[in-house]
Amino acid sequence: MPAQEYVDISTIGIDDAPVTPSPLPVSSDSATVSYWMATTPKHQLPASLDALPASSDVVIIGSGITGVSCAYHLINSLSESNRPISSITIVEARQFCTGATGRNGGHLTTASALSYDDIAANPAHLLGEDLGSLGDDAVRRKTGVAVRDILNFETATADAIRGIIADEKAEEQVGFTDDANWHICVEQAEIDAYEAALCHAAEHADLKGYVDRVRRVPKDEVDRRMHNPAHIKAVYEIPGATLHPRNLVALIYARALRRTTHHGITLNLVTECPVTSIRAASSTSVLATPKGEITASYVVHATNGYASHLLPQLANPAEGGITPTRAQVAAVPAKAKTHLWGMALSGHSGFEYGHQRPRSEYEPPSADGPLYIMGGGREVATGREWGIADDSTLSKEVSTFLHPYLANIFPESYGEDVHSEWTGIMGYTKSKDPLVGPVPGYKQGARQYIAAGYSGHGMTRAFGCAEVVAQMITAHAKGEAWANRVRFPECYLTQDAKAKVTETTHKADQRRFTSSTIRLANYPPAMLRLSVLLVLLWCTLVRSFTLAPCHLSRRAPSTACYSPPPPPTPDPKSFEDLCGEKSDPKHPCFVHWAGSLDYVNIVPFLEPVDVASEIIVKDETRTEFTIRNATDAFMITYRDAGRVSFIYSDFDKGCYNVTLVRGGMDNWRIWFADDSGNDRDVDTLNQRITGKRVCDKWGHIHVKDDSHWYNQRR
Repeated sequence: MPAQEYVDISTIGIDDAPVTPSPLPVSSDSATVSYWMATTPKHQLPASLDALPASSDVVIIGSGITGVSCAYHLINSLSESNRPISSITIVEARQFCTGATGRNGGHLTTASALSYDDIAANPAHLLGEDLGSLGDDAVRRKTGVAVRDILNFETATADAIRGIIADEKAEEQVGFTDDANWHICVEQAEIDAYEAALCHAAEHADLKGYVDRVRRVPKDEVDRRMHNPAHIKAVYEIPGATLHPRNLVALIYARALRRTTHHGITLNLVTECPVTSIRAASSTSVLATPKGEITASYVVHATNGYASHLLPQLANPAEGGITPTRAQVAAVPAKAKTHLWGMALSGHSGFEYGHQRPRSEYEPPSADGPLYIMGGGREVATGREWGIADDSTLSKEVSTFLHPYLANIFPESYGEDVHSEWTGIMGYTKSKDPLVGPVPGYKQGARQYIAAGYSGHGMTRAFGCAEVVAQMITAHAKGEAWANRVRFPECYLTQDAKAKVTETTHKADQRRFTSSTIRLANYPPAMLRLSVLLVLLWCTLVRSFTLAPCHLSRRAPSTACYSPPPPPTPDPKSFEDLCGEKSDPKHPCFVHWAGSLDYVNIVPFLEPVDVASEIIVKDETRTEFTIRNATDAFMITYRDAGRVSFIYSDFDKGCYNVTLVRGGMDNWRIWFADDSGNDRDVDTLNQRITGKRVCDKWGHIHVKDDSHWYNQRR
């Protein structure tokens, strides 16, 4: 497959950015003030030392989410009995967490199946190898695995942050809302692109689990929840959350500080202390600052867009460097009485993003309703803000774009007035992936590491990337080799880290191949045949539940994309015959108390019967239905309801089995009640799969979005 140069529209013009090293951040007094900085309670901010320690085992440059998370993970990885590291110092050029993290849009939304084509478009970068020796199928297969690793990593990172918030009972403190992200489409081309991405994710990469987490939101729900927005052609719902990023980082720091006593480690923070240079000194390095010098055995660059100030070799984006890139965000007050929608919003392929802030003692709302934090517009600025490291000013071009944006889409709720507006400096790479691992080229002095270059998408990556750097430092301090045991995306790793992973993987593969060959050679032929039969049986069962093909051998993915089936056509006469007053009392019939058969997949359960044409609905509401032949087993999957499933099987003498399956989005729930009382006989609230045997003619199905904000609105 001939290699082609990859061009990403979101990085157009990055090669024209200055290739000179980034300057230091502007002073605290000069920089714009973000909404997050203005609303962080002073008592939550960690204390800073006045004087810089003379030495520290680890010095972390930067107190944003990467730097603080790295300290947190280091402390967690070190026990009192085996502690090669006893001191960690975070140095910050300005005040605590006032860089990119303290100035962002406040989102915790992972990449989703909607992003599949965008991520998979650059296989040469993802795979890190010459594609000329690979066929199309091999490239597609390997690319799919790499994309799955990225989605898994971001999901695990976001879940870990959710876990900390829940463990600390800090939902209100960090203004946490976990009510998904709605991606707004105003152009048909964007809808077509997303539909293609979902198809390719399922067909080419076996990412059906992630496809299942995407829901196309019905128009009536969009109008109801967002007060009749304008210009919107489609909305896709994906998992996501919003929060107060600076309060989150303060929470992680406080959690780390509490653990230092138990682990016997010192954690210090020194603010207003920019590092101006680093020089090698034997096996350590000396960091120079206006507050003096500090000697370190390990140095972590958590400086994102400012990384090239101390690492000038990272100034050129064409050579894998990090380009400082200015972003702009505004807080917009509600113009009329507006309720809290709950979900985050994004649009224009992610260029624009926003959400409403929930009411709390930490963030007082405007008189009429929640403030809306709105970011984006960089694409309209001359030069797209590439190479700009100054967050003391605003772009007039971006302001002109941002101010009327909400008024155009949500005319009933928001106007053009702005409560506050600020800028922040992102760190962009040409691939849009971060650099994580040892800094190449340092053979003397301290071991230097980096986790930076998140390209405007750091909240679901930085915490996990910082953990990998902490693991690398701990392994080196203990005289061990770091191993990529959790399938961290290798395309994120620096060249030094990739080389070590390749060497370790090669040795492990050799051991695994040798031992597997020995085991298979000694395996009885009869047992091998039985194992194959068991795998085939398992594939049959899996296919029944996943609606996906299952094969022992690999096959070329289909080039045709899946199209959802139409809803069942009403047949009132047949329905009356089977479910009316004079019908057979043992023939099963069903009614939805919530939900309908408008957006469903209906497939046979185990038996190859065309049950979709055998489902009979009463009328256009499609809330009442039955099956023509009661012995035909079937499964209904609700595409617009988190892909929860209802399975009907084993009919005999008026009794049948009901099985309910929770789908890929845990906020969606399905429960079932028979005609005997009002109990919820079967419910997926606390179980992913559950069921019972039913002997009543009528069964009641309830499909519900069980998320917190949805219940409040109801």
